[in-house]
Amino acid sequence: MENRSLTIIIAVYMNEGSLHKTYAELKAMLDKDLAGIKHEIIFINDGSTDKSLNELLSIKKTDP
Repeated sequence: MENRSLTIIIAVYMNEGSLHKTYAELKAMLDKDLAGIKHEIIFINDGSTDKSLNELLSIKKTDP
């Protein structure tokens, strides 16, 4: 049997306030539509000076 996986990479720059929603919607879709396929979401903070990093760290704490 073939092992399949999916990696989604999201560049983050000055996205404070939208990251929790983006993560939640994407995660829900992946869990529902790609059940059984290993997947990961990688956010790359491209030097944001807003609170994007804090939001990403918060997501990290709550991600199962």
